[in-house]
Amino acid sequence: MTSPLIAMLPEGHRMDRQLGIVYDVTPPNPDDLTQINNIQSREQILLNQNGVFFLSQIALWHSREMNAFAPILEITLARIIDENWVAQARELCAHRKAIVDRKSTRLNSSHTVISYAVFCLKKK
Repeated sequence: MTSPLIAMLPEGHRMDRQLGIVYDVTPPNPDDLTQINNIQSREQILLNQNGVFFLSQIALWHSREMNAFAPILEITLARIIDENWVAQARELCAHRKAIVDRKSTRLNSSHTVISYAVFCLKKK
């Protein structure tokens, strides 16, 4: 079973033993990582250069990934932990998923045809 956070990622990623899930080429529609408080443009550029383009990648970090990225970003591990980068990324991902879930079941006057699956969802 795939993690919902991994399922949010576009194809083309790979698992690196130290850095976690990374991309070798820039994927389409990368996230603005500066949505995480205290990630500045400089950190975003360095993360992108090392294959991190999505909030869900950071949301999946554990101590191994944080330890690997701290020297790459030229910051302390304590900063990543104290500023709650992983928790913030998870919260932003959860918020985005909630918005997508609401939009996927919303019907309005612009819908000329209602699929049977959506009809069943709305019927409940």
